[in-house]
Amino acid sequence: MTTTKRTARKPAARKSAARKKPAKTARKSEAEKDLKTAVADPVDVETSASEHTDNAGNQTDSPEAKGVVAALKSGEAFAHIARACSNRAWIVVIVFIILAALGAGLAATKLKVDTDPGLMISNSLDFRQKYKQFSKTFPAVENNFLFIVESDDPEESRKGAERVEKALLVRPDLFHHVVAPGVGAFFDDYGILYADTQDVKKIADKIKESAPTFNALADQPNMAGLSGVLNEITAYTQAGRAPEGVEVFLNAIASTVDGETSGQSVPLDWSGLGGTGDGPVLTEKRWFVLSQPILDFSEIESAAKPMAEARKLMADPAITADGKVTVELTGEAALNAEEFEAVTKGAAIAGIISFTLVTLTVFFGLPAMVLVVPALSLIILGFLINAGFATLSVGYLNMISVAFAVLFIGLGIDYAVHVVLRFAEHRAKGESGSDAAVSAVRKTGPALALCTVTTAFAFLAFTPTDFVGMAQLGVIAAGGLVIAFIASITLIPAILTLLPGKQEKFARNMAHLKSVNGKRRSRSSWIRTGATLVILGIAAASLFTFSDARFDGDPINLKDPAAPTVKAFMKILEDQPGEIYAGQVLVEPGQPAREMVAKLNALPEVKKVHAISDFLPEDQVAKLAELNPLRDVMPRVVNSGSDVGDEVRRRMIASISRNMKALSGVEDAPAALKASAKRLQDAIAAFDEKNTGDDSEATARLERQLFVGLPDMLADINRLATTNTVSVDALQTTLRERFVAPDGRWRLEVVPAKNMRDSGNLEEFVAALQSVDPEVSGSPVDIAGSADAVARAMILATLAALAMVVLLAWPAFLRVRYVLLVLSPLVLAACLMVGYTVMFSSPFNFANVIVLPLLLGLGVDSSIHYVMRAREETVATDVTGTSTPRAVLISALTTIGSFGTLWLSGHRGMSSMGEMLTIAILVTLICTLVVLPQLMHWAFSRGSRVPVAKEHTTGGNP
Repeated sequence: MTTTKRTARKPAARKSAARKKPAKTARKSEAEKDLKTAVADPVDVETSASEHTDNAGNQTDSPEAKGVVAALKSGEAFAHIARACSNRAWIVVIVFIILAALGAGLAATKLKVDTDPGLMISNSLDFRQKYKQFSKTFPAVENNFLFIVESDDPEESRKGAERVEKALLVRPDLFHHVVAPGVGAFFDDYGILYADTQDVKKIADKIKESAPTFNALADQPNMAGLSGVLNEITAYTQAGRAPEGVEVFLNAIASTVDGETSGQSVPLDWSGLGGTGDGPVLTEKRWFVLSQPILDFSEIESAAKPMAEARKLMADPAITADGKVTVELTGEAALNAEEFEAVTKGAAIAGIISFTLVTLTVFFGLPAMVLVVPALSLIILGFLINAGFATLSVGYLNMISVAFAVLFIGLGIDYAVHVVLRFAEHRAKGESGSDAAVSAVRKTGPALALCTVTTAFAFLAFTPTDFVGMAQLGVIAAGGLVIAFIASITLIPAILTLLPGKQEKFARNMAHLKSVNGKRRSRSSWIRTGATLVILGIAAASLFTFSDARFDGDPINLKDPAAPTVKAFMKILEDQPGEIYAGQVLVEPGQPAREMVAKLNALPEVKKVHAISDFLPEDQVAKLAELNPLRDVMPRVVNSGSDVGDEVRRRMIASISRNMKALSGVEDAPAALKASAKRLQDAIAAFDEKNTGDDSEATARLERQLFVGLPDMLADINRLATTNTVSVDALQTTLRERFVAPDGRWRLEVVPAKNMRDSGNLEEFVAALQSVDPEVSGSPVDIAGSADAVARAMILATLAALAMVVLLAWPAFLRVRYVLLVLSPLVLAACLMVGYTVMFSSPFNFANVIVLPLLLGLGVDSSIHYVMRAREETVATDVTGTSTPRAVLISALTTIGSFGTLWLSGHRGMSSMGEMLTIAILVTLICTLVVLPQLMHWAFSRGSRVPVAKEHTTGGNP
């Protein structure tokens, strides 16, 4: 009866109050009339008089009422702050501008960016300690530039690698630890020992056979000496004993003569006669040059100078032989440097687009254009202050925290939207600017404060974990939330007080989301009920995908696939996948090393094991037995000789021509030999025809080109003859330091047998290596360890965030039913997100793992705003008839617009973060605006009082 009396008296009382209203309130906009007559669900019947009165009809304080009283008290505290700021509006604005200027200056001069993936995980973990110790033992192996030199001509490719190596060596200020395996002075001296034993014997025999010729030419290095040698070759051929392979030598002479005839000097290639040309043929078209860049940590981009020099080198025609050789760059240091460029550029572009989209959203979403000013002021000034806070609290940004700008824009705008929309609602009711600003803060302050704490704790949930990269973002973002909250109750009221605007202007465009009354079986009601059931079903089905959710810990999958260094890396990965993901084992040299290699090779997960001993030539004794005797048959030096004069040179040239004519006419001579003799004869004829005058220098130039390479050729042969055994200590220093530690231990490079891009194969490989040597390190161990650490951190952070949301929500509502309602959209959204990652093959990674704890923090904000507004509107309008759903919608759209820009980034890490956060906010929005109202209807419909609902549907004023 008590309830009936109260509901019966209200219409009469409201009519009386309506007659007393001043005339100006009759000029309410159509939007406000919609607000007054909106149809609402009976979501708050628990606060009806039947529950809040005693037997005598007196009101009592229910547990809910106590929660509301506590929230109202906090609201009054925020209102006092807002009133003080409103009274000192200009001072508040100036203070924020000063703080923003200081933050901007601090960030511009002190804030660094470091995209090293190693900084993402705590160094206190066991596998990180091992990796650090390995890096300390072998500093040359870490943080390298890797130049890939290629050409269709293997010889050109090797020469290109030599040029790259020399170009790096002349810049010790930028590069050190330069090494090109298979290239350089060491391999020039000892390269013969790396040939097959039969090839070495063949070369040695050819040199012995040519020894008399070399002795004659070394004694007489001029046209007369060459003529005598060719005369003997002709005589031997006519006698049926043609020297083997002499046609190569004759063709080389013909090329030199042709060069002089055409004016292009071509020095004679003596390898055909010396036998070295008969060695193993180069077939490798790809050569590598390794170097370690010297980083300048006083610069924001520490590798900027080495990267600039490397790019200059790769574009130098002298290095590429005018395009005959291609040079590409990759390696850990190059990948990180280019990733730094991609991340910073992507973050800047995303920030600009994000700010633009947020501006457009609030411009079209807010009921008055002047309300855009305080909203954007909070974003701009708050962001600059947040940047200063990041500088002071963390000092540098990693590959994840560099996105803090987008996060602040997306999250900070929420605070502004809720306050300014509530401000517009109060202005539409006729309150002055300052009063409306204070009222807005009073009403939204408790919810915003609770949202700040819950979201901040969601961000900070990673702080106690080993995922330090995300923990750093959490600290910066949590600080940004506090800054945004403080600005929302200080800066925004101050600006709102200064803004012009009439009551009618703020009432304009206040059209609200239509409420759906579950009691009426209307089409909208059925749609909402059906949509809720579908979402609940999908969420339940998603539970079965949890076991298939995975974490991708491979850093290469976070990088921009279009980046040149990534393309080069993927090229190597395609051809030599094992070497990229090799494990690293340290072992004592000698017998322990041999035993460890045997154990590792016995593992089915291992393809092969590289050690420093692999760089030692095989069968050295047999090869040296063939080479060392050459020192007794070959001349050591070339006689300087004397100039015989032009006339003698011409007679010798004519003699050579006659010998070649005779040689080409020998019937039983090899066809190749006769062809080469004919070619040389024709070349001499062309030379004579061009040089018929008195140009004595012509024959002198030809003679120089013929003999200029002879001393080097003899030096090469003598170097072969004096070659010694190659030991580990004899290997070039730059190569040895990559495999032998200062304390003498060897580094074993263990190449996997299976594809390491598959996380299952990688885990099996690491487990196999650890079964042999628990101290194993390297990229596969680091990837697997990081994945485990991040997975544990994600679970811990999600559970901690969920627990914190419950602990913080309980004092605000003091009823299990309300807390469960607040949590329901979050739980549903979390289930749907895990299902999304499995169904659409978007695994969690270093960048996007923040989505689950952040979803709890962000998602609970909308739930808190919605449920607290429902408690506020006890018997008046339904929540959907207020500004709160509109604020929730606009906030979600601005957040999606902000995070969605990250999705467009070429950097896969940032893109995946944007993708997951966008989907998470979208799913949370649907669960909040569709599922939550329906759950509230189901939760409160039992025992609801029809008269309350009727009052809502009769057009009575609230």
